[in-house]
Amino acid sequence: MRAIWKGHLKIGLVTIPVKMISATTKKRSIQFHLIHLECGSRLSQRLYCKVCQKEVKDEEVVRGYEFEKDRYVIVKDEDLEKLRKESTGMIEVFRFVAEREIDPIYYSDCYYLLPDGKIAIEAFSLFLRAMEEKKVGALAKTVMRNREHLLCLTPLNGTFVVYGLRFYEEIERPENLEGLQEVSRIPIDTKALSLAKMLIENMAGPFLPSEFKDEYTEQVERMIMAKLKGEELESVRQKERAKVLDLLQALQKSIEEREIPQKGIVTAGKRQRERRKRKVEDG
Repeated sequence: MRAIWKGHLKIGLVTIPVKMISATTKKRSIQFHLIHLECGSRLSQRLYCKVCQKEVKDEEVVRGYEFEKDRYVIVKDEDLEKLRKESTGMIEVFRFVAEREIDPIYYSDCYYLLPDGKIAIEAFSLFLRAMEEKKVGALAKTVMRNREHLLCLTPLNGTFVVYGLRFYEEIERPENLEGLQEVSRIPIDTKALSLAKMLIENMAGPFLPSEFKDEYTEQVERMIMAKLKGEELESVRQKERAKVLDLLQALQKSIEEREIPQKGIVTAGKRQRERRKRKVEDG
């Protein structure tokens, strides 16, 4: 797999040649184009000025920041060029933090970080082992594509996973969300809480990523292939369940449905109940 970036990992005075590889693939998605129904040709989008009532050429277009309604500050390419940072080719660690200290809401993209060449393996392996045993991640900064990026390096499966971190200003504070204050004030019915815990127990199980597929994309692909063959796929609608308005009733029915044996599926909740039953029988 081709590296998307090569440089150095700097920890204190230790510098390690490394390369970065994307840890994910782009989601398989269906791309559509806008087509003129009358002639079947693809439509193009054009820039149009409503004041001058004419199409505008690319060389006549500049960026503008709206500071008041319909009033803009013009920002040219040379203005932004003065602010661009030079890529350093360096991921510089500035702090180690406990693994669970970073709220997952800060994570964005993820990459694998690998040693680049035999000379890098010893130091790379040393810090990987040390961080695994200390159960810490490393906060780091780098400049890529003329922008500064905040990163977190975490040991995983014999290498480092590099997570891009969002900056503090990018996160919407929960205390600013309308109506959230009411959640902590509402009284919780003890019976409903007990049923909710029971439902959670019944639905518990391992996280197996391979179980989950993008069913919508697969259906769209089948529909497109059918159209190419001159066929039509029948629409399969799921039967609507009767609505349960009462919370306790909804919880109880949910638990009853989970109690019905499902072929090939043994939930953690079911295993726990079976263990308790055997203990009682064994006295």
